[in-house]
Amino acid sequence: MQSISFKSSSSTSSGDKRRGASRRAIAGRSLLGAALLASTALIALPAGPAFAANLVIDGQDREVINEPVDLDGDDVFVGVDDGDDATLTIVNGGELESGRGYIGANAGSKGTVTVSQGGSWIAEREIFVGLYGEGALNVVDGGSVASGYGVYVGATAGSTGVVTVSGSGSRLTAGYLGVGGFGEGTLNVSKGGYVKSYDNFFMGYAEGASGTVTVSGKDSKLIADGNIVVGYDGEGTLNVQDGGYVYAYDDVSIGGFEFGAGTGTVTVSGKDSRLIAGDDIVVGDRGEGTLNVLNGGYVYAYDDVFLGGYDVGDGKGTVTVSGKDSRLVGGTDMFVGFNGEGTLNVLNGGYVRVDENVYLGVSDDVTGTVTVSGKDSRLIARNDINVGNSGEGTLNVLDGGYVRADEVVRIGQQSGSTGKVTVSGKDSRLVAGDDITVGNSGEGTLDVLNGGYVHTYADFYLGRFSGSTGTATVSGKGSRLVAASEMSVGQIGEGTLNVLGSGYVRADGKVRIGQEDGSTGTVTVSGKDSRLVSGSEITVGYYVGEGTLTVANGGVAEASAFVVTENTDSKGTINIGAASGEEAQAAGFLQGADGAAATIDFGDGEGTLVFNHTDEDYDFDADVSGEGLLKHEAGNTNLTGD
Repeated sequence: MQSISFKSSSSTSSGDKRRGASRRAIAGRSLLGAALLASTALIALPAGPAFAANLVIDGQDREVINEPVDLDGDDVFVGVDDGDDATLTIVNGGELESGRGYIGANAGSKGTVTVSQGGSWIAEREIFVGLYGEGALNVVDGGSVASGYGVYVGATAGSTGVVTVSGSGSRLTAGYLGVGGFGEGTLNVSKGGYVKSYDNFFMGYAEGASGTVTVSGKDSKLIADGNIVVGYDGEGTLNVQDGGYVYAYDDVSIGGFEFGAGTGTVTVSGKDSRLIAGDDIVVGDRGEGTLNVLNGGYVYAYDDVFLGGYDVGDGKGTVTVSGKDSRLVGGTDMFVGFNGEGTLNVLNGGYVRVDENVYLGVSDDVTGTVTVSGKDSRLIARNDINVGNSGEGTLNVLDGGYVRADEVVRIGQQSGSTGKVTVSGKDSRLVAGDDITVGNSGEGTLDVLNGGYVHTYADFYLGRFSGSTGTATVSGKGSRLVAASEMSVGQIGEGTLNVLGSGYVRADGKVRIGQEDGSTGTVTVSGKDSRLVSGSEITVGYYVGEGTLTVANGGVAEASAFVVTENTDSKGTINIGAASGEEAQAAGFLQGADGAAATIDFGDGEGTLVFNHTDEDYDFDADVSGEGLLKHEAGNTNLTGD
C-alpha cells in the first residue's frame, strides 16, 4: 500500500490575541468550496469512459472488499442517484486506496460504507459523507479510514451524514474534519474509537448547518492539531461523556469564530471526561456559546478562557460548572464579558481555578456575571479578581460558595466601570490574600448578608481613587467583614460603610473615614449587636477629607481611640442617633478597647459631636479632649465622662 501525506491549507501567524487576534485561520470555507466544485463536476459526468476507472456502487448494490484494491487515484461513489441505497463493506483485512470518496453523492441517494475487522480505506483527497444525499460511514471493530485532505459530514445544504467510529483500534484520520458543513452532520466516537484532524475541526460551519459530535467512553478520543470550532456560523454541539477525551492544539471556540456568528453547545460530563485546549477556550465569540461541565467532567485551557466576545467579537457566552469534582481550569486569565455578555455559574460543588486573573465586565458597555453557589462550590484566582474592569461586573457568592483571590479583589476597577459583589448565606465566603477595594476608580458595591463572610489579609478600601464611589453593607446575624490590616472609607473618592442588623466589621489596624483631599467617608452602625471594631484608632476626617460616623439603634463602634479631624483642613462628625437636622433615632454607643470607656480626641480641623436620639436616659461616658462643636438636638443625655 502506498503512503500518503496529510495536506493542510491553514496558516499560523503570531501576535497578541487580544490585539489583532492571532489564531490559526479556519481553512474550511476555501477548502470545502473548492472540494464541492470539483466533486460537482465529477458527479455530473455521464456513465462511460469517464467513470470506467472509478469504483461506482449504485442502485441497491452491496459490495464487499476483503483484499487489496488500488484505484490509482480514481474515486469511490457509494449511492449516486435518487433512490439509490448502496453499501460498501471493507472487512477482514480488505484494503482500498482511492482519490476522493462520495457516500450519498446526489440528492435522494443513500450510501453506506462500513470498514471493520482490520479493513482500511485510504483516500488521497476528500471523503464526503452525505454530499447532496444521505451518507453513513462506520469505522468499527478495528477498521481504519484516512483522508489526505478532509472528511466532510453533511457537506451541502439538504444533505445528511453520519460517521461512527467505535471500538478499540478503530481510527479515522483526516487532513481536515467538518461535521455539518452546509447540511446536517453527526459524528459518534465510542468504545475506544480514535479520530484525528491534522488541521482544524468544525461543527456547524455555515448558517443553517448543524453538526453534532459525541465522544463517549474510556479511551475514546478526538484530537485536532488546529482549532476546534463548535458552531462556526451554524449550530454545533459537542458532547464529551463517560470518560471521553477531546484535545485541540490551538483554540476551542464555542459559538462563532472569526467571521462566523454561530451557536455552539459543549457538555463535558462524567468522571474522567476531558476537554483540553492547547491555547484559549472561547465561549461566545461572535455568536452564542454554552459550556457545561457536569458530574465530574474536566475542562482545561493552557492559556485564557473567554466568556462573551473575543478580539472584536461581541457574542454571548455562558459556562456552568456543576457537581462534585466538576472542574474548569485556566492556565492564565479568565474574562467574563470580554467584548460581549459573559456568565459563569459554579454550582453544587463545582470548581473553577485560573492561574492568573479573573475579570468581570472587561470592556466598556459589556457585562460579566459570576455566581458561585452551594457548599464546596469554588472560584479561585492565583492573582487578582476584578469585578467591573471597564464595564459592568457582578459577583454573587451564595449558600456556602467560596471565592478567593490570592492577591487583590477590586470592585469597580476603571473609571466608568461598575462592580457589584454579594456574599450571602451561612459559610459563603470571599477571601483576598491582599487588599479588597470597593470602588477603585469606578463604582463598587459590596453586600455581605445573611451570614456571609468577607476577609482580606491586608487593607480594605471604599472609594479608593479620585472619582470613585464605594459602598459596603454588612447586614444580618453572622455577617462579617474583616480586614487584617487597615480600613479606609473614602480614601480619595467617596466611601460608605453600613453595618446593620447584627452585622460585624473589624479592622485589626486603623479605620479612617474620609482620608485625603476631596474624599468623603460615611459610616453607619445601626441595630442591636451591629458592631464596628478597630484594633487601633477610628479617625473621622483624617488628612484633608470629610468623615461621618453614626451609631444608632444600639449599634456599637469600638476603638482604642476616636480621633475627630486629625488635621487642620479635615472635617469630622460623630452622630449619636441621627445626623443633625434629621429625624431622631435610638442611640448607639462608642466603646473603648476591651469594654473600656471611649476616648474622643478632637484635632485641629472642624469636628462635631451630635446627639440626636430618642433615649430618655442615655449615659455618654466617653472621655473627650480638644476643641469641637457639640450639638444636642433630641433625647436626654447624661455626660458622665471627662
